Parts: sequence; structure tokens; C-alpha cells
Amino acid sequence: MTKLLIDFALHKADDDKSWDIALDLYRVSRLLLNENEVEHVSKLKDKSLEDFDKLKETLEEKLTYAKSEIVSQSKVILNDFENKGISENDIKPVFGYFSKLAKEDFTVKYGLVWQTKLLNGDTLYPKRVSGAIADSIDEIQSRIASNFETTKVLFSEISFLRNFQKSIVPLSVLNVVNKELQRIKEEQNILLISEFNQLISNEIKGQPAPFIYERIGERYQNYFIDEFQDTSEMQWQNLIPLTENALVTEPKPNEQHSLLIVGDAKQAIYRWRGGKPEQFIDLYEEENPFYIGKNIENLDTNYRSYSEVVDFNNDFFSFLSHKFQNETHQELYKIGNNQKQNTKRGGFVKVSFIENVLEEEATILYQEKVLETVESVIAQGFVKADICIVTRKKKDGIAIADFLLEKGISIISSETLLVNKSKEVRFIVSFLTYLLHPENKNSKMEFLNYLYTKLEVKTSEHEFYLNLLQLSSQELFKELAIFHQIQFDYETVQTLPFYELVEQIIRAFYLVNSSDAYVQYFLDEVLSFSQKKQTGIQGFLEYWELKKDKISIIAPVGADAITLMTIHKSKGLEFPVIIFPFAELDIYKEQDSKIWYPISKEEYNGFSEAYLHFNKEIESYGETGERLWSERRAQLELDNINLLYVALTRPKEQLYIISKKTVNKKTREENENLFSGFFIGFLKQIGEWQEDNDDYEFGESLKLSSKTTIKEEKELLFTSSSRLDHNLAILTKAGFLWDSELGYAIEKGNLIHLILSKIGYKTDVDIVFQEMVLKGIITLEQEGILKPILINLIEKPEMSIYFEDDLDIFNERAILTKGGKTLIPDRIVFKGNKATVIDYKTGSFDLKHEEQVNRYASVLSDMGYVVDKKLLVYLDDKIKIREVS
Repeated sequence: MTKLLIDFALHKADDDKSWDIALDLYRVSRLLLNENEVEHVSKLKDKSLEDFDKLKETLEEKLTYAKSEIVSQSKVILNDFENKGISENDIKPVFGYFSKLAKEDFTVKYGLVWQTKLLNGDTLYPKRVSGAIADSIDEIQSRIASNFETTKVLFSEISFLRNFQKSIVPLSVLNVVNKELQRIKEEQNILLISEFNQLISNEIKGQPAPFIYERIGERYQNYFIDEFQDTSEMQWQNLIPLTENALVTEPKPNEQHSLLIVGDAKQAIYRWRGGKPEQFIDLYEEENPFYIGKNIENLDTNYRSYSEVVDFNNDFFSFLSHKFQNETHQELYKIGNNQKQNTKRGGFVKVSFIENVLEEEATILYQEKVLETVESVIAQGFVKADICIVTRKKKDGIAIADFLLEKGISIISSETLLVNKSKEVRFIVSFLTYLLHPENKNSKMEFLNYLYTKLEVKTSEHEFYLNLLQLSSQELFKELAIFHQIQFDYETVQTLPFYELVEQIIRAFYLVNSSDAYVQYFLDEVLSFSQKKQTGIQGFLEYWELKKDKISIIAPVGADAITLMTIHKSKGLEFPVIIFPFAELDIYKEQDSKIWYPISKEEYNGFSEAYLHFNKEIESYGETGERLWSERRAQLELDNINLLYVALTRPKEQLYIISKKTVNKKTREENENLFSGFFIGFLKQIGEWQEDNDDYEFGESLKLSSKTTIKEEKELLFTSSSRLDHNLAILTKAGFLWDSELGYAIEKGNLIHLILSKIGYKTDVDIVFQEMVLKGIITLEQEGILKPILINLIEKPEMSIYFEDDLDIFNERAILTKGGKTLIPDRIVFKGNKATVIDYKTGSFDLKHEEQVNRYASVLSDMGYVVDKKLLVYLDDKIKIREVS
């Protein structure tokens, strides 16, 4: 496994990427939980690392052969040129093409003008070339064309093989991860939630009346499936038998059996998690999985939006329908988008364009335009709670949220209000880093930077930093206490439980007075982490580094604040006013997209699919490549125009679209692959487009709806106090029993037994005792008594060998015998095929103890293990170890 991970890192380095593979491991491992990938990943489950190594060798052999062939074919033409006296200047582009390939320089391009001329038999040379040279070129042109075609095919093969090579190491890693995952699931007797659809599918496949649905199907006769366009193929195949059972059963008198499916293929935006709009389209067109007829009803009236919004969307998406390559998708937007108006007359739509500048400058222009729009909407009488800003990307939402917050405009967002955006939270994290690594000047500088502003220091920043950066930890906190009234006992906090330590930092530095959502959510995260893991500051900082860009404040409901969300989150919601900035998406652009490409098992060592980077070169991989390229492009068109549809149909009363004026400087034509190009093209079609105009209005900007009710917000105080201030202590159960001599002996043995059940290796001792104290199971006094005893036991020569790091340890793990009984040995130590059984006892020796250990050993022997030793450890005043024969 280590070699495989090293290969993975080197593989990334060869691609000029970071050798750090943690993120890549996470990404490739997600394939195991993705319903879309189940079928493909399952084809790899029987493959070994040796199989992948052989495949790598096969690809290398094929690549070597293809390269030698392309070089050979190119040299043939170059030799012909030399023999006939044809120089580079006579036929420059052709000469350059074959010269590059002859040197294994594969930076050539296809689809050029000279290549079309070559294949059409047109003249390849300029007019200045004439006479014998021209005749010689004409004479061998057919051979040039033939070799060009051959090298083009070889070039595509080389491209395919190189693409395929890049996936071998990630797939082999994926396979190892999958096998380890299966081992863990079997060992712990668990299933992943993501596996249930597949499990059900496997169980009911091919069964006419699946038993798994029999009772449910008899109980329910009417089914309603909403948002069907987001239902995955596997989910639908699992639902068919359930609903079919009700549909084909003869109803009783006054009873009706039915299946109602509701959906909109134009709102299918979750293909990445299995929702395929084509499934819904097929269902309401020709496909019918049942033996009874279907009734199709088109809900053609828009009851949400005012008339101007409805009219704009009808006209705009009807215009967009011709953008689709797929005829079915064209019809979806031609026929299915002519919505009828309701009784709400009026409304307003505004399409605005910012200057076509680079991303950083464009972001500033978008921010300013959004602020201008918000102020305009509020001036009309709308409140902030009426407004929702939707963006395609989370980072764009964050940019808008940060800007509006700086301007004093309150924002609600479950996606863009990251906890890590808080200065107080960042201070706590940098301070924790400093506590862990006092020599870390960066973290020290970070928290001092916050304190300089917080404390309103009157000296210059330079002087403040210069004075404090050079001080030791103890000196630093003395200085802060004397001059800035910051009382932080550096020695005492080191002994506090982690959660209390964080609370103490908040109190000591007066980070919050009124309730602060960011700090409160951070504290919740600290508490959750502390309850699940006992690894302290180091563990939390590692955890936070992975989670900090994901943990956000959950949006409150009813507050007077602007809602900000991504298009995906806005689906199904509605707002009086929608503002859609950054409306410039390239519908064909994907990041690190992959595709499963079918290959010949016989040719590629039993592998039936290649996992390839999806790029333009796929199209050149023969008919299959062309088909996959065309299908993916059609999917991207539908998915991204669906995204646009969802965004533009959220408003009830007013819609503001802010895009970028992306037109070619020479031709003045719009880019038809971009959302911005869609809007410009539409404005041109309706005769409204003007080069010098940036704003286009439809309807009148007046508030027509009733006033929105806003909940009154009360500012709450942030309350936090140390338990030490109240002289609180955790009273343990153990404390009662230790008052008597007998109780002392009993509880001591039981506690040692409990602690040993939690210790796997020598390095666990400190962590386990810390956990026991924090949870109140033992007191610090009891720790002082028990810990030396446990350390002494573990360090005994006859016991220490069973607490080494290279062993597999099973503490109190249940074993099911052939007879159906459950046995739970205290400790089993595995090393390869050998096992050692260790059982802890209190009191004196009893033959029953030996019988019990021998029974454990017998079961392990039946399982194929060689039982090396059987040990009884008596946990009394004096610990005794007895080996059972």
C-alpha cells in the first residue's frame, strides 16, 4: 500500500501538480458512494494490484509501438520530400507537421485549413512554387494524405493511451480503498446509507412480486412521487415493483389505486447525484413500465410570478430552445415553456451588463452593481427579507456577502456565511495554534494583529508588535495583564478540558458581549468534536483545517435580512425579488471531469472500461469517442440551461439579471457558449440591443405586493462562566464505593478492567485516562492511583509484547460460535495467523476461568487461527498473570 501511495504522489508530480494526495484520495474515494458510479466501480472489485501492474505494462507496450509507428510514417514522407527535392519552404505546414512527429513532438493540431485541402485534393503549395517541385508535390499528395490519416489515428491512440495511463494509479488506489472499506464493514457489521438503493435493487431484480415490498404494497394503494426529475434511475427501478403491485391489484368497491408523478424536466439540476431528466422525458413521452395506460396533464399556468416575469421567461427560453443539439431538449423548451399568466399583472425585469474585464475587477463591478440594485429595490418599498441573491458558485456568493456585510446590510445564508469568516473565530484558531506551538511567530502575529485593533492600543502597530513578539509565553501574558487587563493564566489553562479552554479564551479576551452566531457555532463545533474525539488542540486544529471552508451558520427564518444562496439551494423556493449576478457561466466548461470509456477485455488484460479525463480529444477516439463527446455536450447544455431556468423562475415580482458584456472586440459578436451571450443574443433578436447601453428594462419598477411581516429581533447577551468560579466538581460513581475497604477492592478491579478495555496500544494510556477524567468516570485522585498500576502491568516483559503498535487488537469484540452463542473475550491479540487470548479477572483463581479461556481459544482455532498463548490477568491489589495450558 505504501508503494502505491508513493506512486500516486509521483504520478501527481509528473502532471505538475502538488504531491499531496490527501484531497485526491478523498475525491477518488467518493466514487464508492456515488450512485452513478456503482456499476463501473463494481467491475474493478475482483482486480488485484498485480492486475493493475500488468495493465500498466500493456499500456506502455502499446504506447511504445504507437510512437514508433507515428515516427516511422512521418519519416517516410520526409524521405519522399528529400528525394524529390521538396524543401520546408515549398510546403511549410505539411513539412512542419511531419517533422514534429518524426521527433516525437506531439504538439501538432488538427482541423487546420491545410489539412482540409490535403484531404480534398486541393493544392498544398503557394503560387511561387511551380515547375518540377509543384509536379512532385502533386505526384505524392495522395501518399501524403494517406500517411496523414494514419498518423492522425495513431495520434489519437497515443492520446487515448496517455489519458488511460493517468487513471491507472488512482483506480488501483480506489480498489484498495474499496477492499479496505468492505473489510471494515464486515468487521463492524455495518452498511453505508448510500448502499441501500443498490442493495434493494439487487434483491428485487428479476422478481415479479418482490417479497420486500409485499406488505407495503398491500397496505398502500395510492402513491405520489414529487420532484420526479430528481429521482435517480436506481431509485425509480426500485419503486416500480412497489407501485406496480398496487396498480395491477383489482381495487375493492369505492376504492382507487393510483400513481401520481409530478416533475419538471426543465428543473432537473442534480444529474451529479443521479437525477436524470431524460428518465422523466421518456416517461411522459413513449416509455411506460406498467401494463396500464397513463394520463398526462401539463400544468401550464404560472401561479407564482407577475405577468412581466412570466412573459420575459417565456420569450427568453423559447429563444434559447434552438441552442440545443438534441431535438428532444429543443422540444422541451419550445413546447413546455409557454406558461400562461395568472391574475397578477405587472412586475419588472432588468438585465444589466458590467464591463468585460478580468475576474478580480469584474467581482468588484458585480459587488457594486448588486449594492446599487439592493438600494433601488429597498427605495421602492421592499424590505431586505423580500430579496434573494442567487449565484451559480459558492465563492461568488461569498464575495457578495462579504461586500454587503461591510456596507452594513444584513445577510442570511446557509452557504456563504462561513464560521471561519469571523475575526473572532480566526483569533481563537490562531491562539490555539500558538498555545500548541509557542515558537510559531506566524500564529503569534495573527492573534496580536486582532488584539491591536480590539484593545485600541495607542502606541504604533510596529511598537506594539516589536514589544510583544520577542516575549516568552509567560512574559507575554503578564504584559497583557498589566497594560491591557487581559487575565489569562497560561499554566492553568493547559490543564483544562478542550471545550473549557476555548470558552476561557473567549472570556479572557472579551471576544463577545452580545450573542455572536459565528462564535456560538464555533463553540458547537468544538463541543461536538470534544464529545467524539479526545485528541485536544492538535486534533482539533487538523480537523478545523479540513472543515473550515464548509461549516456555516444555519439561516434563521423571518429576520429582516437579504437571503443569499446558490441556484441549487434556491430550487423550489420563491421570493418577491431575485437578483442574479455573475450570470456569465460557460455551459460547456467542466472542472476535472471524468468519463468511463468502454474498451476490449481481450486487449486490455480483462479490464472493460477506462476511466478518462473528459476533454476535446475524446471526440477523436473513434465512433465511441464521438458518441460520448456528443452525449456529454448535450447533457451539459440541458443541465446548465436548466440551472438558468431555475434561477430566473424564482421571483414573484421582480427579477434582476447582472451579466458581463462578453462580445468579440473585432466582430462584436457574442459568445454563444456563455449565459451572457444568451442574454445579448436574446436582446438582439427582439431588437433591443445597443452597444452603448448596459441596462434593459421590462415592465415598471413598482412594488405591487403586500408588506412583508418581519419578526422583531432581540439582542441576546453571550453568557459563559467557568465551573471553577462556581466551585463545581463532577461526582463519580466510583467515589461512593471507595469509602469502604471492600468497595475499594471491587471498584478498583472493575475500573482497571474498564480502562484496559479501552487501551489498544501503549500510546493509548494517557489519552484513555484523560477521557475517563473528563467524563467523570474517575477523579484525578483515582487517576493518580490507577495509572501507575496500569503502566506497570503494560510494561511487564510478559505483557508489553501484546501492546505493540504492529499488532491487531480486538478488545471485547463479540464472536458468534457455530452453535449460535456469543462469546466476548476481554482481549485478543493477532499477529498474522497467530492469536493470543487475554482475559481479565478479579478475585482468586478458579478452574472456570481456565475453561472460559480455553473455550475462546477453541472457537479461534475453528476459525483457522493458531492460538499461541492463553493468559489470565488477575486485577487485585497485586496483579498476577497466569498462563493457561
